[in-house]
Amino acid sequence: MESLAELVYLQETMDKNYVFGFDNKVEQSEVVQWLFFWAAGQPMQSQNNWFSRSAPEEVPCKRRQYLIPEFYSYIILLRSTMKLESLS
Repeated sequence: MESLAELVYLQETMDKNYVFGFDNKVEQSEVVQWLFFWAAGQPMQSQNNWFSRSAPEEVPCKRRQYLIPEFYSYIILLRSTMKLESLS
C-alpha cells in the first residue's frame, strides 16, 4: 500500500502535464479506485491461490476464508464496472 500511496503522490505533485494521469477529476478518481482495488485484492487472492492449489494438504476452512471475500470483491468490481443496480 505504501508504494501505491507514493505513486499517487508523485502523479499529483510531479505530473503537471498529465502524462501519466488525468486532468479530469472523475477519471482520476476511477484510476485511484482501480489502483486501491488491485492493491487490496492481491494478498487475499494470493492466499486463496495457495490454499486452493499449492497447500500440501487440503484446508477447507482456509479456502473458504479467502475465497468468499475474494468472490465479493469481484462482485463489487462487476457492479462498478457494469453499473448494475443489483446482482440479485
